[in-house]
Amino acid sequence: MLDTRYEKKLNSKKSLKIRLLPHSPFRSALLLFLSLSRISYPSLQLLFLIAVSSQLIAFSLCVLPFLCG
Repeated sequence: MLDTRYEKKLNSKKSLKIRLLPHSPFRSALLLFLSLSRISYPSLQLLFLIAVSSQLIAFSLCVLPFLCG
């Protein structure tokens, strides 16, 4: 299968290479996170992390009662 590569220069010595399948469910979230990591506004990064963590908490609260009992 074809895969895509996303390269981001971290510094002049190394680069980050991420290989993902084209229809991976985590592709868009990961690319969004990497694009936000280049933004120099820490408050925007904090808002993004709060949004992701609140979605994970809401998902776990919805799924865990069905799994546990």
